[in-house]
Amino acid sequence: MNNGNRIRISIFTKLLLVMIISGILAQIAVILFFGYHLLPKIREPLQVNLQHYCEMLGQRIESPPDTIKAKQIAQKYFLTIEYVSNRVQWKCNEKISSPSPVRRFFESETIVVVNNSDGSKFIFSGNFQHFAGSQPWKIFPLLAGIMIIFLLGYIFIRLLLQPIKALDVGVKQVAHGNFNHRIEVTRKDELGNLTRSYNEMTQKIKEMLQARDHLLRNVSHELRSPLTRMMVALEFLKPQKKVASISADIRSMEYLIQEILETEKLKNNYGKLTFKKHDIVELVRSFAETCKKRKPGLKLVHISQKIMANVDIERIRLVLKNVIENAFKYSNKNSRAVEVNIESGNRVARIIISDDGIGIPSEEIPYVFEPFYRIDRSHSNKIWGYGLGLSICKTIIQAHGGTISITNNRPRGVTVIIELPLV
Repeated sequence: MNNGNRIRISIFTKLLLVMIISGILAQIAVILFFGYHLLPKIREPLQVNLQHYCEMLGQRIESPPDTIKAKQIAQKYFLTIEYVSNRVQWKCNEKISSPSPVRRFFESETIVVVNNSDGSKFIFSGNFQHFAGSQPWKIFPLLAGIMIIFLLGYIFIRLLLQPIKALDVGVKQVAHGNFNHRIEVTRKDELGNLTRSYNEMTQKIKEMLQARDHLLRNVSHELRSPLTRMMVALEFLKPQKKVASISADIRSMEYLIQEILETEKLKNNYGKLTFKKHDIVELVRSFAETCKKRKPGLKLVHISQKIMANVDIERIRLVLKNVIENAFKYSNKNSRAVEVNIESGNRVARIIISDDGIGIPSEEIPYVFEPFYRIDRSHSNKIWGYGLGLSICKTIIQAHGGTISITNNRPRGVTVIIELPLV
């Protein structure tokens, strides 16, 4: 069975099952202990005492029997009393039963014969456990008490492990890029130390990322001036192959700097976006016009008439440019045209871009939106790029309150799904 299809059982559910099973096993152990160790030791003394007791009852009834006393004793102890002699045979015929169904379930009939000195005998039959001191149904409170103890233990352990839930929420927040999330530390045990370590870790990661972004931003700003001077100097040189190569490298560096600065602008609380009500279909159509001569081609399929949304037009155009540029870049010579589909539903506009290219290894899909992450490392010299395009796309789409995702096609290629909230 695939791991994704397995039923997820929380640690607290497993803990509850362990406590219940432990309680049941403990109760079975108690019953077996009493049944195999204590009862055999007390059974014989009980039989002797029971025989003596019945002899005392026979003396009280007397021979021949006093039927009134016999009936009173039979009713009091739920017994059937029978008197047998050469001349008289008498039996207490009243129907006598224990009033408790639970007690009747456990009670078993016992027959005791008492021989009198005159040759007659009393036959006592019924259950003697209620006055002989052996009443198995009374074990129920003991078993219930054991179960309550185990349940209280489960509740206490659940409270002890409560920080695990908070840590689970915190890890999910970090996975979504929220490094400001902190967990309140209220414990001084190992889980409290783990929670403090989590808070320190997220703080250090946040500081490292801020330092990285700050360095990239400063370096990018500082590089712009010398690059501009180099481009001006190249204009005064005679056209040569080396000059053209240097000029292409400088433009590549300028593009990288532009992408870095664009990413930093978008991370600044999304304050630079200018939203405007616009037709998404018209926006895609207009961009598709600029890609008519690109290979392997661009094809619009199942395009709706009109879908309105509040968007930053230039930024959405940049997203389309980066995604479709990747589709062209990673297509093969015999690939089909890149297909773009636009649809609406569940209050979102959905732009679906599918290509027939080399695809993405499944294990690398979760990382393609990370800054500077490139898939084709072995072909990095053949396929140009810095790994910032999809990162910028994700930031822009999230700034619009939407989502962007990538899935592999069969047998090859990928599909990028962009969802934007409708007006």
